[in-house]
Order: sequence, then structure tokens, then C-alpha cells
Amino acid sequence: MNLLQQIYVSVDEKQIWNDIEKLSPLAKKMYELYKEFVEGKTPESILTKDACTLELLLFLKEQHDLGNPRAKEWFDNAKKWIQTDEGEKFADEIENTKADEWWKRRFGVHK
Repeated sequence: MNLLQQIYVSVDEKQIWNDIEKLSPLAKKMYELYKEFVEGKTPESILTKDACTLELLLFLKEQHDLGNPRAKEWFDNAKKWIQTDEGEKFADEIENTKADEWWKRRFGVHK
């Protein structure tokens, strides 16, 4: 759940993992990976968190380019969550590139 959702919604994680354990032979490994992600101490978990934040930044950039007046503030705050140098480079690129630039480049559409 994102930060805003966590304010309003409670999750019974124990029940979730009990259910997963009943349904999947991969439950133990999934739980280990989940704990690793939440703890955020390994390079893989840090990169995964950055990837999640970058996905949010892409969405917010699109919203900004479409005229959502609040998207820039959210973008600026979320950008602070990036933890790696590579993630910061991607975040800067997202911020400084129009959201629809990729397909215009791909299909040779220019204004």
C-alpha cells in the first residue's frame, strides 16, 4: 500500500501470508523476498523500491503534462524517495522529458 492508503487501511499481514501458504508452494520464498523488500537493506530491495518510485514519477509526470496542477508537488516530494544514483538520473530524465516524447521519437512525430 502506498503512504496515503496506509493512513486509512489496515492489513492483516498474518492472514495474507497464511492464505498464500495454503495456496502456493512458493509462499516461504515469497515471504522472504517480501521481508527483504520491506527492510530495504539489500541492493536488490533498494533498487526495487526505486523502481516503484520511478513508476510513480512517470505517472505524475504524465499527470503534470496533462495539466494536473497538483502533480508537480507530488512529483517533487516523491523524487526525494529515490535512493540510488541511477534512480536519480532516471528521475531527472523523467522530470525533463515530456511524457509523450517516447512515442513521438519512436514514430517520428514532431511538432
